Amino acid sequence: MWMSRLAVALVLALAFTAIPTAPAQAQTVRVIVDGSPVFFDQPPVVIGGRTLIPLRGVFEQMGATVQWNPVNDTVLAMRGTTQVQLTIGSRSAWVNGQQVALDVPPMIINGRTLVPLRFIGESLGANVQWLVATRTVLITSPVSQPPQAPPPVVRPPQPVPSQTTIEGTVFRVDAANQRLYVQRGNTIHTVIITQDTAITRVNAVSGQGGAVSLAEIRAGDQVTVTMDAQSRALLVRAQVREVTGRIDVISGRTLVLENGQVYTLLDDARIIVNGREVSRSALQRGMEVTLRISPTTGQVLEVAAQGVAQPPPDQPSTDQPRITSFTHNATRALRAGETLTVELRGTRGGQATFDIFNVASGIPMREVSSGVYRGTFTVRPGDNVANAAMFGHLRVGGQETAIQGGVALTIDSQAPAITGRFPQPGAVVENVRPNILITFVDQGAGVNPQASTLTVNGQNVTANTTVTETAIAYVPPSNLPQGAVSVRAVIGDRAGNATTDTWAFTIGVAQGSLIRAVTVNPTTPLQAGQTLTVTAVGEPGSQATFSIAGVVDNIPMVETQPGFYVGQFTVGPQHNVQSARVVVTMVRGGQTSRVEATSRLTLIGQQAPSPRIVTPTAGTQVGAPIVIRGTATPGSRVVVRVDYQGTLLLFSVRGTYGEVSTTADAAGNWQVSLNPSIRIPNARLTITARAVDPVGRESAPAQVQVIQS
Repeated sequence: MWMSRLAVALVLALAFTAIPTAPAQAQTVRVIVDGSPVFFDQPPVVIGGRTLIPLRGVFEQMGATVQWNPVNDTVLAMRGTTQVQLTIGSRSAWVNGQQVALDVPPMIINGRTLVPLRFIGESLGANVQWLVATRTVLITSPVSQPPQAPPPVVRPPQPVPSQTTIEGTVFRVDAANQRLYVQRGNTIHTVIITQDTAITRVNAVSGQGGAVSLAEIRAGDQVTVTMDAQSRALLVRAQVREVTGRIDVISGRTLVLENGQVYTLLDDARIIVNGREVSRSALQRGMEVTLRISPTTGQVLEVAAQGVAQPPPDQPSTDQPRITSFTHNATRALRAGETLTVELRGTRGGQATFDIFNVASGIPMREVSSGVYRGTFTVRPGDNVANAAMFGHLRVGGQETAIQGGVALTIDSQAPAITGRFPQPGAVVENVRPNILITFVDQGAGVNPQASTLTVNGQNVTANTTVTETAIAYVPPSNLPQGAVSVRAVIGDRAGNATTDTWAFTIGVAQGSLIRAVTVNPTTPLQAGQTLTVTAVGEPGSQATFSIAGVVDNIPMVETQPGFYVGQFTVGPQHNVQSARVVVTMVRGGQTSRVEATSRLTLIGQQAPSPRIVTPTAGTQVGAPIVIRGTATPGSRVVVRVDYQGTLLLFSVRGTYGEVSTTADAAGNWQVSLNPSIRIPNARLTITARAVDPVGRESAPAQVQVIQS
């Protein structure tokens, strides 16, 4: 019996459990308005930590009308007496004539206008909720006050309102407002709970059950609801699965009971110990638990433990040592100087160490109590790795075993590196309203817009800037004074690192020039379907055009008001260029003037092609470190991951060592060096490389398989 549990525990412990996180743009975001899902041809995206969703689909679902003015890139939406106006690229919106600041400006993606999620709800008085576990946006329209009821009228008896019955899965429980949200197919039903509602729950395993309160219903329960025509519940019958036992192994989201049964915990599973809700790390081997399991998915919704029954300490043995759990305390990316604490539990009286993929190995751990080992690692400058696998090792009496941690680790000790400043330091520009653009690259946890600021001539203009993963862009709302202009930028990342940069340029408009200002919007990278707007201020009655170097020449500009000229260009799939110049030409009465916009454009018509892995070649043997070289589009970011599959201690194991990223140089060459902290002789390693373009789109993967020596 003990050996069977050991086999199960070892297989689970050694199996790969850390799943790399996909880019936010690639994860599905579901939008539900008043209980009905909204489907989009352009899905919602997450940019800079903010969710943007298509405006028209949601506004019209809420009964609003939407109008688009292509002349000035303005959206006007109306619902009842509420009027909302937004401008593409602007962080300022207007609601009933009142200015409202936006965290992220509206933008056009694939011909659709996307706006910040929370603004959609708040501008129309709706309630907006973000459900992390299901990546769902829940929008509830404001309820209009009913008109004053007329005097009562005596009517003959009416038939009892019809009743309906729905069966589905509990999507959400709102005990405070006495609401139950039940999902059936693609529809979310809102059920009103009253004091007359009868709620029962039955255990599908034992058949036992009885009356419960709404607060005892959980998301994931199967329910049958009988309700009247006003959606008021008459009867709610919930079905759950509950099993009891003693914890034998707890590793990440995997839990093994002493009877050998294996269960997976939901990410947001409730953990209750002695009646108090705690974190998952409070679960220990030997605890008596009751598991509440979803009848549909089989995953654990809730773990309830009554007291801690510690097993007797393991006795020293010449048998194979045993690891029952391996955890760490990092909840976010760590930066230089921060300390990671790691805990391993298993056979007592041994020597334990842990490794961090491509960072450090053999880090000692101390046995702080019987069978409990702890160790620490302080991040050093230069340590940098994403989704790194962690391995724990335990040696007792000449025998050693290993385990891979269930939660990957990200270390980011490097602040974002600035790659360009526009206007360039010391430049003299003939433009009184220049675009200000700072480009950068971050090879770690990503840029944090809330930790990034921009100051121009001593004035903090952050509220009117656009911050992406690769740039900070600012368009002055009015002309800047001629002379020296100072700029100070602070770019922070999600690990807490920051880069500060200051420089200056000079505005000096040439005497007699027809053009005084040139502005482009947006200055951040554009993809196919997005529209670039170029504006110029100059002498009235002129003929104006603009050109994008290497892309298009002499696009006509329209004089929308005296001396104000506007032109547009829509990016096509054939347009791929980096750092392109934009030049406005103005002609009047035989005089010609040309002024270049201060920022450069990057157009990404097609997503990045797959990179090429040059070395190692397929089928070769590799040792440590593993040096991987290849080619990709110059300037593109390349993410490299190494997966393993082999046999260790007679068990089949598979998982991911981790991933690192780099940038292809001007010739398109890239190289990374990976040092696996655990060697699995003759394991098959799969090396995967993906290129990421400036707008965050990933290429198809390039792969080679090699053998670990």
